[in-house]
This record gives sequence, C-alpha cells and structure tokens, in this order.
Amino acid sequence: MVRCLSAACLAAAGNLLIPYSAHCGFSPQQTGVVLAAASVGMLIGAVVIGRVFVPAVRERLVLPLPLPLPLPLPLVMGTPSLTLALDPPCPAVAAAYVVTGTGSVCLFGLQRRFLEGVPAGSRVRASLC
Repeated sequence: MVRCLSAACLAAAGNLLIPYSAHCGFSPQQTGVVLAAASVGMLIGAVVIGRVFVPAVRERLVLPLPLPLPLPLPLVMGTPSLTLALDPPCPAVAAAYVVTGTGSVCLFGLQRRFLEGVPAGSRVRASLC
C-alpha cells in the first residue's frame, strides 16, 4: 500500500503540473525546473535517509516520511485554497515538489522486512526487484 501511495501522489502531482504551470504563466524553463524538483527531492532523500540513518531508524520513519507526498496536490489541482489565493511563485512550487520527492524514500524502511521474508537463496534476485 505504501509503495502505491508514494507512486500515485508523485504521478498525480507531476501530471497536473503542466496545465498548472500554463495557467500560472510559467516559462518552459520554469516548468522544467519544477518537473525536475521531485527527482531532486528523491535524490536528496535517498542520500540522507539511505546513507545517514541506520536501518532501525529508517524503519521508524516509514510512517512520517510519506506525509509530505500529497503536498503539491492541492496546489496544482486548482482547488480554492490558501496556496492558490497566494499565487506562489515558481521557486515556492519547486520547493513543494522537492519536499514531496523526499517523502518517496519511505520505502527504504520497508526493504529489510521484505528481504527477511525472502528465502536466503533468493535474496539477491529479490533485492533487484
């Protein structure tokens, strides 16, 4: 379920970004920066969570890490909210996408549990999935 949630939030926010950026009048370069921001967030999250924290801490972070995943959705969906009333500039939208990208590393905490359930002879193949 967690794996599907992170992918759904990132895909939904990414798919709605092009119409949102056209509505806000972002240039193609600004739209490209915001599209790349989620990937930058994933990279930052993977380096920080994957390398700095030990596996036990990563497992404890499985629940709080996905919390920022839906952050840009109210922004790009066109819902009447405070973010649309403020009309955020491109750097603010890109920052929201970076934060969303960092939430995708919640799957790191689930990897050890998955590998423990796989027989020892198949662990190399399972870790590649």
